[in-house]
Formats: sequence, C-alpha cells, structure tokens
Amino acid sequence: MTSASRSQRTLVLALLCVASFAVVFNNLIITPILPEISDDLGVRVAVAGLLVTAYAVAGGVAAIFSGPFIDRLGRKPVVVSGMAILTVATVASAFAPSYPLLMVARSVAGLGVACLTPAVFSAVGDLFSYEERGKAMSWVVSANTSASIFGVPAGAFLSGMVSWRWTFGVLAVLLPDV
Repeated sequence: MTSASRSQRTLVLALLCVASFAVVFNNLIITPILPEISDDLGVRVAVAGLLVTAYAVAGGVAAIFSGPFIDRLGRKPVVVSGMAILTVATVASAFAPSYPLLMVARSVAGLGVACLTPAVFSAVGDLFSYEERGKAMSWVVSANTSASIFGVPAGAFLSGMVSWRWTFGVLAVLLPDV
C-alpha cells in the first residue's frame, strides 16, 4: 500500500473505475450496431459479430503476457498506456474504411484491454489496505458491471441518432486520459 492521502486514493479509484467501465463499454457497445456495420461494410451480420471475438481474443491472450510488464513497469504506466491504446483503436474503429481494417482496430482495442484490466485490479491491491481493499474492489467491479447495463442502450441510441461510426467517435472522446 502506498502512502497516498485518502483524497488522492479516492481520485485514483475513480479513474480506475472509469478505466474498468471503458473496457466493458467498448466491447458491448458494438452489439447493437452490428446490423449497421454489416450494411455499411458489406458483410453478413454473423461475420460482423466476429468483431466482438477479435476484441476478446486479442485481449484475453495478451492479458496472459501483460502481468510481467505490469510488475516491471508499474501499474500507472500500464494503465495509461492501455487507455491510450484503447482510445486510438476506438478512433481507428470510427474511421475504418473496410471490414478487415475494422477487425484490426478492434483487435488492437483488445490489446489495450489486456493492459488495463489486470493493471486496474493490481493498482487497487497496491493502493488500499487489506481492510479497505474489498470496498475499493467493489467500486471497480460495479463500474465494470454498470457498463453492461448502459453499453448496449447507449450504443443503440447513438447509432440510431447518427451512425455506428459516430458511436465509436463519441466513445473515443469520452475515454479519459487516465
């Protein structure tokens, strides 16, 4: 546990919650916009659905290898790098001119997730004492879960109002520089 003040730890916890929310939201936001992506890029909806798989596979496989980097480089640099990768990949998703390039952008977003998720949970363990850790972790998990609740409706709303590309664009603007 670090010697950061309570207010500093509260601020960091809020940023970690935002990062945790962004990971899930970025994944789930794609579900309601799949038909529009399918129409726009000329692929079947089932094929467009593989974008979710690309994000998850890249993130899942890379997460196995991110642990040593998190321990070596520290939590903050990995969280910041992960959020930067996720933001750039989300912008690339908004501007992808073809399905293969969108697939690459979503895979790169998964790499950002591989940095973020384990680093966020590790940072909670570092920043909070044993007595406070459960409460802090519950905030991070709640942020993660709330993305499931808000991600699909928000994606559907944005896509319905503008387009699937704007959905990714707005998400990229909302992703913070943690």
